[in-house]
Amino acid sequence: MSKFTFEQYRSIFTKTVDQNKSVPFYASLMAAHGAPQFPDQGSGVAVIGVRHDGQHVTDHRENTADDTIVLCRAGASGNELFEFAGTTESGKFTQVENPLGDFKLFPGFYFFQKGLHHGTHPCLVQAGPVRGQRAPKHQDFKGDFTITDGSLHIHAGILNLNNVGNWSAGCQVIADGWNGKPWTTFWANITAAASAGQKVFPYVLVNDSDIAALL
Repeated sequence: MSKFTFEQYRSIFTKTVDQNKSVPFYASLMAAHGAPQFPDQGSGVAVIGVRHDGQHVTDHRENTADDTIVLCRAGASGNELFEFAGTTESGKFTQVENPLGDFKLFPGFYFFQKGLHHGTHPCLVQAGPVRGQRAPKHQDFKGDFTITDGSLHIHAGILNLNNVGNWSAGCQVIADGWNGKPWTTFWANITAAASAGQKVFPYVLVNDSDIAALL
């Protein structure tokens, strides 16, 4: 059973957009792509990330896939939603992916499109800039950084829910690997929507502690 209904996710999505649309960063996204649209009238897909503020391990990282990534789709047979375990935060790992630090996406709304992860696996890649905080190794997240190079993705990974590790340095990751049912289900719905003409996929990220106010 899903945590929320399709209509409740609609409320979470639309109210988050309304709360952020006057912020200059998000206003510029809307100028480029239009207002994010929740699925309606028999077509369309939207993705929602629900971030849980879990217990941090060492190095100011949670390292646990305790977030939820939700796909909502309005299809010819009716409205559907799918909830997947994953992470919206960086894991704990030793190598340096970016000298500026690991990335933590701000709650808000963004736009993605079909692309490739590391040139190999089909996934969702940025269709516009994203913003968030950074944290060098052994430090906490701070600041306000924008990524414009397309390197932040929504992809598969995380074979152990208790060890995100290097599956994420800031990407939004659905657990159980590239061949797991969560990702194959997610990607099948993205592909179906793309075949029906959808080129850009809105992504709304919220903190679970804010959901009560959005319903």
